[in-house]
Formats: sequence, structure tokens, C-alpha cells
Amino acid sequence: MDSIVPYVLRSGLVYAGQPNPAGVLRDNAFGFYQVNLIFSMGLVGGPFVLWLLWGFVRRRSAILPEWPFWRVLIPCAVLVGIGVVGERDSFGSAHLTLIPLEVLGLSLIAAAFPWRRVAAIAVVAGCIVDFSLGVFLQARLEALENTLRQTVFTTGLNLGYRTFQPGSPTRDGLSDAAWGNWFAKHQFALCRRYIGILAGYRTPDAEAREAVSKAQAQLRQDLNEDAVYWQGWWGRHDDTLEFLGDDVAGTSAWRAVVPQALLMFLFLALMGALVRGMRQIRLRPPPRVPPRAHARGSRR
Repeated sequence: MDSIVPYVLRSGLVYAGQPNPAGVLRDNAFGFYQVNLIFSMGLVGGPFVLWLLWGFVRRRSAILPEWPFWRVLIPCAVLVGIGVVGERDSFGSAHLTLIPLEVLGLSLIAAAFPWRRVAAIAVVAGCIVDFSLGVFLQARLEALENTLRQTVFTTGLNLGYRTFQPGSPTRDGLSDAAWGNWFAKHQFALCRRYIGILAGYRTPDAEAREAVSKAQAQLRQDLNEDAVYWQGWWGRHDDTLEFLGDDVAGTSAWRAVVPQALLMFLFLALMGALVRGMRQIRLRPPPRVPPRAHARGSRR
């Protein structure tokens, strides 16, 4: 049931406490699509696949000799695919083992082309929603980074636990999970930065001085992991991990507009090709079927 009914429909919104409403929408849309067996094929595509399968069960199973194979494979693949996952995930686990089945479902939609007018409009509208929430919004938020004009991620050092944690929230701040991913890219730079900050910290309180001393020792130990586990890689790259997307987005937000605009252009081109294909098939006259020749038989 966890992989069939989306978590947001069963238990409500997740990560609703983040200041950025776009982040709330992105995180819930991600959980709605990514880990669900039905809606990973699309907001309309998933139910459309179920409707097509029901059509086979109700009408066409008698004329398809391979249908008994699929009638057994589909439920068995779903049960085994979920059953082999080691532990229960209340959000769903379809993304772990059931992706081949989802691809077959999308292939079924393509094989059913051309669709009826109502179905075609619904599929195109669903594609627009899927792209907006599942692709474009994700790409836009992944491009967010701290700049001179915008602060998305803040960091604080907990002296009691000697660990980093999210700092004061900002208007553009995202969830703790997103902060954790950002922190993993900047942890060594933050260690080096806070070692310098604590070196200049002065307080007459003996207990506070002891906490600062322990925090400095822990930060140096964490920083030493670069030499132990990474052979100094972080130090040779300014203690920061950068992905290809970081190079594309750059240090200013406007550079991220270019790949986002390209992504939008490609989607519109695909939708245009789909609509043209449907119109051409609808306008094309049906093929003429030659009349059957009556077989001549001899009577004995």
C-alpha cells in the first residue's frame, strides 16, 4: 500500500516547515512521483496504464494469446519487487525494484497510440503537470546556492554536541534534507572556517573555553579525514565539492536560467511533435481493405 497510495494522500504534507513554499511543493511532488508505482508513470499516465490493463482484462484477453503471461507476471513482479526490499519505507519503495515495470507501463501507453481525443488531451495535460512539478521545479531548486544577493543555506556550530546544524532560517531556505546535501559539499570548508572563528573567540567562562577547545579538536579531527580517506582531494579543490550543475549555474542565479530555458524548449518541442503526430494520424484516411475472394470448393 505504501508504494500504491502516495504518502501525501495518506498522511498529509511533509517538510511543510521550510520557509520556501517552492521547496514544500518540490519535496511533496518528489515523494508523490518518485517512490510510487502508479504515479511514477505520470499523473495521468499511471491511471491511464491501469485503464488500458483493465481493458485487456475485460475485453481483449480472449484474442491475445500472450495475455495469460502478463496476467501472471504483473502482480508477481509487484509483490516480489516490494517484498525483496529489506525494510518498510512508509513513503514507498517502487523506485528501488519496480522501474522496469514502470517502463513497460509507459511502453503500453505508446503502443496504444493514437488515443481518443479525450484521452489525448488528458495525457498532454498530465505531461505538462509532470514536467512542471517533477522536472522543471526540481531543476530550478537544485540550482539554488548562496550568493551575494541571496542566502539559501545557513550554518551554525553546536558547541555542546560539537556538530554543525542549520542556522537561522531565511526566506529562501529549504528543508533539513536539502541542507544536509548542501553541507556534504561544503563540510571541509566550514570546518576550516570555524576553526579560524573559534581561534579568535575569547571568554572568561572556563566552561565555555573548555567547550570551545573540544569543538576545535573535533573540527581538526573532521578536517583530517581529507588526508585519511580522500588523499587530500578536498584540500586541492578549495575544500568544496562542485558538480557539473554547479559549473553551469555559476555564482549568480541568472546563469541557471539558460539550462532551464533549454529544458523548457525541449519539452515544448516534444509536446509539439506529439500533437502534430496525433493530428496527422487523425487526418490520414484509413487504409482500404481489399474484399476477400471467395474460395471455390468442389463438391463431391
